[in-house]
Amino acid sequence: AADGGAAVAAPPDHTVPFPRRWQLPAVQAVSQSSQEQEVERFLCDDNLNGAEAALLQMITKGIEPTRETLGAVCKRLARTGQASNIEVIMETLELKGFKLQEGIFAALVYACKATRPQRLARAEQVVQDMHARGLKLKALQRIFKHALGKRRT
Repeated sequence: AADGGAAVAAPPDHTVPFPRRWQLPAVQAVSQSSQEQEVERFLCDDNLNGAEAALLQMITKGIEPTRETLGAVCKRLARTGQASNIEVIMETLELKGFKLQEGIFAALVYACKATRPQRLARAEQVVQDMHARGLKLKALQRIFKHALGKRRT
């Protein structure tokens, strides 16, 4: 270098920074499973029924979906008011031994509100379902107020 200091080359793209050195990662990032790719292909094609079927098949095989994949399907089901479909996914997850997270309950609450007629009693039941599983209700307070209104929360 012109200023007398050593020139520093940029590290290769596949390296990970560590203090004072660059090192290759021990394990490369795990690629998305082919089952999840299939679910995403259905979603990209706006085929919600196909995505739901592929997700259920994946769960039935004992493969736990990522939060992103599960959330993508359940959010679309929620927007269309398909609460019973979300309940089937929840039951299948638990049947296969997977723990339910707050996000799927949020989708269920939104679906109960979007269903015609609205299933507000089922949305209220979600509070007991979450409590029974030891999940935190605070994260979903805003969702409950939106879906149920201030008087019912």
